[in-house]
Amino acid sequence: MKKIKVCMCDDLVPLCHYFENSFEEVENIEFAGMAHNSEDCLEMIKEHNPDVLLLDVQIEAFDSGIKLIPGIKEISPDIRIIILTIHKESELIFNAFTLGACAYHLKSDPFENIVNTIINSCDNTVAIQPEIADIFMNECRKINSQNSSLLYMVSMISKLTPSEMQILIDIGNGLSNKDIASKRFVEEPTVRSQISRLLKKFNLSSSYELRSIIKKLHLVQFFNDKNNQ
Repeated sequence: MKKIKVCMCDDLVPLCHYFENSFEEVENIEFAGMAHNSEDCLEMIKEHNPDVLLLDVQIEAFDSGIKLIPGIKEISPDIRIIILTIHKESELIFNAFTLGACAYHLKSDPFENIVNTIINSCDNTVAIQPEIADIFMNECRKINSQNSSLLYMVSMISKLTPSEMQILIDIGNGLSNKDIASKRFVEEPTVRSQISRLLKKFNLSSSYELRSIIKKLHLVQFFNDKNNQ
């Protein structure tokens, strides 16, 4: 019976050695190699062509493991990627699955559970963990909420005058009332009056609140892209 070839990428060297030693006791799994940074991970995939990669979420940085997935898949499209993490970062796990990961485990999970997931992933029989289903549902709700907010904002913005639209963009870019007045060659009270009308249209109470929404929904980038088309 062909052994499942497993590699691991994690910046915790002792943890990699723990898995390496533990896999020696597993009859149908061969531990083929380890890497501790993104560059070495890609080279390892090229060299060993593993069936499964155990990938840490945080290698050099907060989500560098997640960002590495497309490069891994480009080298080895059929590789099974199992995410290893310390915490249940729902957004990171969601992103990992959308990019091509097939499972995830906490590093504290029993070794036997990780072995079972490795074997099941190669048989294409990995069950969706209940917490993963919850993560997907929660993230989908967030996306739907953001899309609804974006559609509402775009609808409202479409009714603004060109002058109000430019002030909205200036607010989104973090300009103060004084900066906006200087840029538009008008007095500050005029800008305050225009911003007050904007806030009433959006049923908001402060420029800070409006700026937060603009930033959250990436509206400045959205309209910049539209203008450059």
